[in-house]
Amino acid sequence: MARKMLISRINRSPMLLALILMMVLGMACGGQAGASVPAGESAPEVKIQALEAKIAQLEQQLEMEETPVSGGQPSEAGSADAPVVAFSGNFPRIPADTVMGTGQSVAVECQDPKAQYPYTPYDWPDASATLEILQAVSSSTVTVEVSSAKPNTYYTLWLRLRGKDASGNVFGGSPLTGKPGTPLVPTSALPAALAATAEPVVRGVNGFNTDQEGNGSVTIDLDFPIVNGAYPFHRFEGFDPADERFPLDTPSAHPVAIVGQGVPFTLRLASHCVDGLSHGLLPGPHEGWFDWKVGE
Repeated sequence: MARKMLISRINRSPMLLALILMMVLGMACGGQAGASVPAGESAPEVKIQALEAKIAQLEQQLEMEETPVSGGQPSEAGSADAPVVAFSGNFPRIPADTVMGTGQSVAVECQDPKAQYPYTPYDWPDASATLEILQAVSSSTVTVEVSSAKPNTYYTLWLRLRGKDASGNVFGGSPLTGKPGTPLVPTSALPAALAATAEPVVRGVNGFNTDQEGNGSVTIDLDFPIVNGAYPFHRFEGFDPADERFPLDTPSAHPVAIVGQGVPFTLRLASHCVDGLSHGLLPGPHEGWFDWKVGE
């Protein structure tokens, strides 16, 4: 019975599962050696009871943390999983000369020698973007609208999963690629993203093209919450760690917490001025335009 209750609780939330995995690893590495076992109970049952007690604490904490960052009312009164506005506002611009981990920047790769810019390198000073996150307990919808950015250009949205704790220790990241981030797509789109990793495509689920005025938008429905949530990689349908299209030798599929502290950003909008392509699970050549972090 204890095991069934434990499994039931774990199935409620990928964030809870991510926390439990970290907790179990900690118990395995430095557990309570020498702890006594009450008469009539086995050691496994005692451990399950200890886990249940800790899970109850985590559930209470998660329920408190599920309150949206900024106010908002449920779209349907009385609905436990009705979406609320977790964030709605400015998507902050980053400097055009910011160099990405892959080596590109707007100030270099997005310049057009044939264009008659007022000055060079041109940084599209009027470029702006808005971000809206509608969030429920187990899902979210992200909408981005861009104005006056580089025209006729492909852009993609990314979710940061790697950060540093107060001691400078690195944690998180994509278990599929080993990279700090992952494309902002629902888990149902992961197989297609893997395919695009091997053979880049013109447009992915997390991308859009601006028009000749530099305007564009995208709305992405996700099967996990952004704020105080976790990316549920374990829902990757047909996941095969032996698939040679993964950039990691030993990829895995487990939930990873979406952190708001110790990270340079939570969401990033990047352009692809070099090749205009989606590289699936990997960013490929890209240039940063807008960064947003939970709590800002």
